[in-house]
Amino acid sequence: MKKVFKIALISVAVIIFISVVVTVWMAMGLNDIQAMVINEVDINGMQDGTYAGNFDGRRWSNELEVEIEGQKITSIKIVNDIKFPMEGIAEKVFNQVIEEQSTAVDVISGATVTSKAYLKSIENALLLR
Repeated sequence: MKKVFKIALISVAVIIFISVVVTVWMAMGLNDIQAMVINEVDINGMQDGTYAGNFDGRRWSNELEVEIEGQKITSIKIVNDIKFPMEGIAEKVFNQVIEEQSTAVDVISGATVTSKAYLKSIENALLLR
């Protein structure tokens, strides 16, 4: 009986340890990205082409391609997505950016960090040309 209790106790301890490690890993960088400022980008004068941008934000790291035609953002494509993408968020953010022709758009409620990660990649693509 002692052996069964000991095994059960060790199993519970391992599960708790793994849960804590996963929780800490999932939250790393969360506050920094929430506080991150997204700068507006002036696309006037930009040449037509595809601009690559990325954001290194741990599990929110991503890489995008932003296409410019006629000094307008015409499409945004994901090259490497974040670790755990939220369904439909990328499309909503990209559509807002294309509609407003700006990175100064509202983040998606409930997906602030994910929205900001995508927006920072777009900003980086257009600023670091």
